[in-house]
Order: sequence, then structure tokens, then C-alpha cells
Amino acid sequence: MSWPGRTPAARVEALLDRLECHLQSGDVAGVTALTPKLEQAMGRLARSDRIAPAQAGALQSRARHLSRLVEAALRGVADGRAALVRPAGFSSYDAAGQSGRVGAAVTHVERRR
Repeated sequence: MSWPGRTPAARVEALLDRLECHLQSGDVAGVTALTPKLEQAMGRLARSDRIAPAQAGALQSRARHLSRLVEAALRGVADGRAALVRPAGFSSYDAAGQSGRVGAAVTHVERRR
């Protein structure tokens, strides 16, 4: 991705803006597609000497914040998938102290004839 006339810091800022939009709209595919571009731009920025320390600190702080949001979103997706796969119900204890499954999901439906 090449943006003529833009500084490495401006490129990173623009990509962070796009990342934030993808996160806010729940576009996991957009986040995934943008990640390598952002990593590449961050690498260029790290090798650049065209950034003020205050601007570098602000970008780093924003990138960390968005990184935490990405991690949280991915954990949410994983939890959602897991909830769809595991059977419904919960474990409980009976009067004798024995653990048992309550409300386990039906794994098959019998066909009536």
C-alpha cells in the first residue's frame, strides 16, 4: 500500500482509523485483512526518523488500545463459537453431593413412524 506524499506516521494514523472503523462495525474480516498492512506500516515508521517523540507516543498508545480491542473482539468470537458447539445445560450437585449434568442438549432427534 503506497500513499505518495504521506509520512510514515500519517500512513499509520490512517490505518489505525480504518482499523477502528472495522472494529466498530464488527467487521472481523476487515480487521484480519488490515493487520498485515498495519504491521508493515508500523515497521516503516520504526525505521523512519520523521516523527516527533510526542507523536510517536500518541500513535503507540492508540495502537496499544486498538490492539486490546482486537484481542477482546477475537475472544468474543471464540466464545461465541464455543457456545454454539457445546451442549446446553449446566453441571449441578444432587442431594448426595454427586455432580450431574442438568438440561443436557439432545444430540439426536428420533424419527416418529
